[in-house]
Amino acid sequence: LPISGVFYDRKEDHWFYYLGKYEVTVAQYVAVMGEGDEKTGLARFYKATDNKKQVKKLKTSSKRGKLQNLAQPLSWITWQEFQAFIHQYTLWCYADKNCLAKLPRLPKKDWKARIDKDRDPPGFFRLPTELEWEYAARGGYLALTTEKDGSPLFEKSLPFPGDKLKEYAWTKPHSKKGVTRIGRWKDIYGFYDLFGNVQELTNHSFVAEIIQGKVGALSARGGSFQDHARTIRSSFRREIEIYKPKEDRKGKITKVTELRSPTTGIRLAIGSLVNPSPRFHDAIEEEYDDYEKTLRKKTVVGKSTGDALVRGSEELKEAYRTIETLKKRDAKLSRKLA
Repeated sequence: LPISGVFYDRKEDHWFYYLGKYEVTVAQYVAVMGEGDEKTGLARFYKATDNKKQVKKLKTSSKRGKLQNLAQPLSWITWQEFQAFIHQYTLWCYADKNCLAKLPRLPKKDWKARIDKDRDPPGFFRLPTELEWEYAARGGYLALTTEKDGSPLFEKSLPFPGDKLKEYAWTKPHSKKGVTRIGRWKDIYGFYDLFGNVQELTNHSFVAEIIQGKVGALSARGGSFQDHARTIRSSFRREIEIYKPKEDRKGKITKVTELRSPTTGIRLAIGSLVNPSPRFHDAIEEEYDDYEKTLRKKTVVGKSTGDALVRGSEELKEAYRTIETLKKRDAKLSRKLA
């Protein structure tokens, strides 16, 4: 599946997207939801979280212990509370001149100087899609080089040697009691804690297959501190509940609560409008047509898609010939086949 960002780099002549270097921390939540006031932010966190041990540590630990807890990835809160944080963070950034000035924007001028009068809306914070997350985890275009055996690094199950996972990720068997502060291990193409620590929610609902239409609850990537190293890989996915029903011994639901998962957190992406004007839309269509005729044909996806279409066409022709033969043999079956 093709991956493309909504922002454009004129110097490099390519589109790209933004993904957070780290997982969102408790400190970020406290700062944003408290609107800069730590006491207010902590009060909001104490109300939102279901992690009583962490609350106790934040209230009683020394300054260093408190900082270590604040530097842990945000977890133990509901899906709705994650969304409230993202919404509040975006509104704060729009209202703050310094933050707004740093938000990426669509180019004021078209990359080929065709739509220079189009507006340039600023980006906004959101969760990454599953494809954006996995593309980054595999190394993106930086991993398109090949190894000695001729296989692309991008297609490896992990972006580093499997026996080196403990140098990059907080997972079993070396993870012990729970989450740890962000950024302790080696980075992966500039990103920290993509694997382990907390699994990261995406902007996608869970489906059994990426291209399948059977839609479930939430989808998380990367695995957590509770997952064993042998199960971790770039394509690893997990379905996460939004609501948690409680049942009695007879199986009757007695209460429904919102899930607060100790293993689930978030990493932010920056999004933007894809189609701010008709002229912008026309320019994107023109560029994509050019991409399909040139670069896409050279990629693994382009080649496999083209081959599949050719094979599929031939198989369909054969199927139609078989159906016509069967229709001639059996009048009753002919009606069903039609």
